[in-house]
Parts: sequence; C-alpha cells; structure tokens
Amino acid sequence: FSIFHFDSPQKPWNFPDYPFADLFWRYARNTIFYEEAIKQMNMNTVKNNIDLLRLLGNIGNGKIAVYGAGSYGKAFIDAIRYMSAFKIVAWVDKNYQNKTGLRIPVYPVEMLDEIDFDKLVVAIYDDKVFDEIKKMLISHGIEESKICRYK
Repeated sequence: FSIFHFDSPQKPWNFPDYPFADLFWRYARNTIFYEEAIKQMNMNTVKNNIDLLRLLGNIGNGKIAVYGAGSYGKAFIDAIRYMSAFKIVAWVDKNYQNKTGLRIPVYPVEMLDEIDFDKLVVAIYDDKVFDEIKKMLISHGIEESKICRYK
C-alpha cells in the first residue's frame, strides 16, 4: 500500500504527462470520481490557456523568454508548450547550472542579451523574490514593459 501526495503546482489532473501522473490516472479510472477528474482537467486546461493569453496579450510574433526554473517555471513551460501562438526562445535562471534533465535547457540570465523576445515571463511565486528579480532584469537593460509575471 502506498500513498502519493502531489505537493507541487504540477498536479496530475492539470499536467497528465508529469511523473507519476500515469499512476494517478490508472487508479482514478477505477473510481466514481474519474469523469469528474477528466472534466476538471479539461476546465483547468481552458482556464490556464485563457489566463496565459490574458497575461501575454497580443505580443507580436509570440516570442517568450522565461525566467525561473523552479516549480512555477516548470509549470509555465508545460502550460505554454502546447499553445501554438507562442514560442519559447529562452529559459533562464540565476542557478541554471543546477537545472539539468529538463525538457528545455536552462541558461544564464546573460543569454537574454543575445535573444530577441517579445515578453519575459518571470515564473516566481514569492512577491519579494519577484521584485528583486525584476530589478535585476531592468538593471541588465530589459525594458520593464517586457517583463510580466506568472504566479
């Protein structure tokens, strides 16, 4: 007998391709809640897509750079990968060396100097950390109007 507690933002009912999501769905299929879980997943997908479109708005060619390779950054990358209107052109993080084994490579913040992007999405939960990152990005020459937050 085992118990899995999904304590990250990537819940299997929102991200069915995440690790151990197959176990969740295998057992959920055998419960009376299965159809409700499917319905909730579909509603969450639509809501997430609407939220992302609202966050990013009309951004020209849809070139997005992402700062943050923690759990929120991973959630944002997964959410945006399936939206054909946007293209992830860079994923950066201050601690990029420790971010290995991800679907998309993570690079140092300095890479943004070489990349053309329409929006830089900072995927950070903590307000104080976000404010510090935003100041750092502006000091690196990134226009404040290009910086937005995924929370």
